[in-house]
Amino acid sequence: PAMPTRPMDAPHDMLLPGTRTELTRELFCRSLTNYLETRSRPSLRALYEQEVAPGLRARLGREPGRREIAAAMREQPRNRMWYAMRSASQRMSYEASAAVIARQRPELEARAARTTGAAGGTLALDPAVQVPRYIAKLDIHLMPGGYAAENGPADLAAGALFDRQMTLNRHGSQGVLNEDPGRSLAAWLKARFPQFAPRRILELGCTVGHALLPFAEFYPEAELHGIDVSAPCLRYAHARAEALGVAAHFWQQDA
Repeated sequence: PAMPTRPMDAPHDMLLPGTRTELTRELFCRSLTNYLETRSRPSLRALYEQEVAPGLRARLGREPGRREIAAAMREQPRNRMWYAMRSASQRMSYEASAAVIARQRPELEARAARTTGAAGGTLALDPAVQVPRYIAKLDIHLMPGGYAAENGPADLAAGALFDRQMTLNRHGSQGVLNEDPGRSLAAWLKARFPQFAPRRILELGCTVGHALLPFAEFYPEAELHGIDVSAPCLRYAHARAEALGVAAHFWQQDA
């Protein structure tokens, strides 16, 4: 299916459309990232093969390993510039979508609050769960505040931002619902083990449930469970699953 390219396109009720101005900014960031990945990055191979590799082989007296290649490339100004620009484009992209989510946050939280569990799913949060330092202290993937940043008892911004960025930037390569990893695994299991009939399916580190929900189509009799340490991601995951009509049970736990 086609990806959202107009302000009113959205694959489910928890992914709200942006204004045309907001979407234009987001799509500019996507185009910049695509240019860096598809037009600029390939030249780095030629840089290595033509300028770096000969000297590296001569110095080592053998073919270099990947860590030696990486260390040598880190000394190349053109390579360092590419990484600086790629990191900047990723930060710009997140900032553009974060501004959209900040504006939409009251409506997103209101929609999540209206979630009644009509699809049969549940949400169980545990304030006693400690978010590991390697998650709490890092902006993983350069996402501002990381995946577990929480501002208020109903906050779901981290989950909403993750879903929006995946939808905008993957060009539909994982499907409109970003579910291909889970769908592909479920399809493979179904084909390879046709008698396999799980009663419960658990995903560790489910984020917003992209990979978990497609299992409902292949194993409709199984209970779906997802755990994560991020309360904001789980709040969004639950509301998203209900909006899609999939019964899934989300728990705040440390894998």
